[in-house]
Amino acid sequence: MAHDAQTYRRATNAAILGLATQAGLFVAFGLLGLYAESGAINALAWHTLAGLPVWVILIVFYYQQRLEREEALEAERMSRSDVRAAALFEEAGANLQLARQRLEWLSKWGLTIVSILTAVVMLIIGPVFLYDHYVRFSTDSIEPWVRGDLSHGLLIILLAAFGFVAFLVGRFVSGMTKTDAWVELRGGAGTMLGVVFLALLGIVAALVHLLGFEPAFAWLAIAVPGVTTLLGLEIVASLVLGVYQPRRPGAFRRPAFDSRLLGWMSSPESIGKIVSETLAYQFGFDFSRSYAYRQVMKMLTPMFAVGVLALFAMTCVVVVQPHQEAVVTRFGALVTDEEPLKAGLHFKLPWPISQIHRHDVYRVSELMVGSSADAKRFRDRAILWTNEHVEGGDETYLVTAPSRFPDQPQAEDVVAGELMGGDILVKYRIRPGGGLIEYVGSAADPKGLFKSVVAGEVNEFFSTHQVDDLLRAYRLSASGTLRASMQAKADELSLGIEVLSVSVISMHPPQKGEVADSFHDQINAVQESRSELNRAERDAMTTLAEVAGSREKAMDIDSAILELERLRLETAETGVDRSEAIAVQSALIEERVSEAGGQAAQLIAQARAFRWTFAVQELAKSEQFVAEIAAYERAPAYFKTRRYYEALKAGLKNRPKIVMTDPASEAEGDARVLQLDLTEARTGLESILGN
Repeated sequence: MAHDAQTYRRATNAAILGLATQAGLFVAFGLLGLYAESGAINALAWHTLAGLPVWVILIVFYYQQRLEREEALEAERMSRSDVRAAALFEEAGANLQLARQRLEWLSKWGLTIVSILTAVVMLIIGPVFLYDHYVRFSTDSIEPWVRGDLSHGLLIILLAAFGFVAFLVGRFVSGMTKTDAWVELRGGAGTMLGVVFLALLGIVAALVHLLGFEPAFAWLAIAVPGVTTLLGLEIVASLVLGVYQPRRPGAFRRPAFDSRLLGWMSSPESIGKIVSETLAYQFGFDFSRSYAYRQVMKMLTPMFAVGVLALFAMTCVVVVQPHQEAVVTRFGALVTDEEPLKAGLHFKLPWPISQIHRHDVYRVSELMVGSSADAKRFRDRAILWTNEHVEGGDETYLVTAPSRFPDQPQAEDVVAGELMGGDILVKYRIRPGGGLIEYVGSAADPKGLFKSVVAGEVNEFFSTHQVDDLLRAYRLSASGTLRASMQAKADELSLGIEVLSVSVISMHPPQKGEVADSFHDQINAVQESRSELNRAERDAMTTLAEVAGSREKAMDIDSAILELERLRLETAETGVDRSEAIAVQSALIEERVSEAGGQAAQLIAQARAFRWTFAVQELAKSEQFVAEIAAYERAPAYFKTRRYYEALKAGLKNRPKIVMTDPASEAEGDARVLQLDLTEARTGLESILGN
């Protein structure tokens, strides 16, 4: 075909068709992803968007090719007309040179810039979606990969329709690449057929999901951004290898966005020819004409057949690890008449007739349920009621039984339930010796079923106990109770699982608001009341020990005193003479008090000693008075004088004395006064008080 303006106009129209189709597919896949709530289809829409720059540069490139051809033909026609036109040809030649320079710039830099842009977009879209979906996939997130009420039939029809449109346009454009003038369209055709490939993967995933394989869309969500990332890396590799490509004048330089991986879809030729063209393009000479290449192509089919047979033969050999047991399915049905395969080397029928399913029977698995089961917990942080236990602080609370108070006896007066946080760690394994057959035959997803059983038992346990009981009495016994109920439920469902242990990691009230602080205040009040009670009991024991020697002796004395009071009250009320019993009881009390040896016995002993001392003193005084009366009767004057001087002696004791001469001597003028102070020096106040 001649490389005229019409040729490049057709290529431009084909590129415009590809751009419009791919833009429409981007919108269609985007709306479909929103409808299906599928991250995989959203990733497919963004992958479609990444191919739009390829079509844009192809439109600009072929439009510039057409301008260059039109100007060249016009200049040639004018140069042949006459001499006057020759002058015009020289002026047109300058314009022709400008168009050719633009075309050369597009060929050298435009295609490279778009290749870099496409690679950057793909290496942003692909890894972002891949990381997000891989994190969800590896953490067993409960968020669904596709909406629950999705119509699989509608989804398959729409994906097939979109893929069919893309396939028609892609194959139409790829058919045009047989012409040398349109060979650059191969990059756009490959981009379009890459969308077809991903749409085909979506159809397969929808069919498999419809047949009951739940993780189908999860795997699709990994595959789509994985393909996008792979194609972006291929463009980068092509750019790097293009730097070292041998340069030949007039040779076609394949753009980096023209994917070699998608070449088998966009090129009508065989895969072998594509490989040959790739090698020739990279190294600068034709490998297909070499002897080694022809021999390899001759032996390719037998080698492929031998490789396929070897692969099927390898599927007959099974190696079971020491911690594993395996079961065999034949045509999809579980072979129950055979024992599970133990550790070692085994043989079976080739795939797909027989398939092997290995399970870690002798390894302990862990399952976390509760408030932060699906969240990432903080490490190296103390677990308190008032701090966050997981990153982000997002916890789901468990519902407990409503608390009932003395002033709320009616069940209708209380709320439906209360909230609290709790984390339960369950350690389990597949029961050795026959448990594997039950495990694989119990459900399509026995691990998920057991997780539901564990969550149900935990919710039931919390919903039948009050918050205060869970935080106090049942905190230690919860592990044993939950383990027994989980094991019973697993045995009822024939899961073949042995529950090894159940550990209560944490139980705490809700952290938001002032709930946890209120619980702390309540606990502080309880602790203070207990401290007061302990102090009161200590003081009581100290007092009783001081009074009666010990608490037991004090209680015995107290009971004896109460019995004495009862006897006296009975005597007063009934008039019955209980004096003998009262005397016996009083003697018993005195005996017990004396034996105790405490302060009570000491006070009684002191009282008795004071009584005898006082009685003896009073008796002595009475006998002294009788003796004084007898002395007075015998010598009254002497007795009075003696008593007078004794009283004077007692009164003048410690008093200053003044000795005076006879008054007669004073009258004669010879009076002298002698003042003698025979007491110790003292203050005036002491002299007045007389002490």
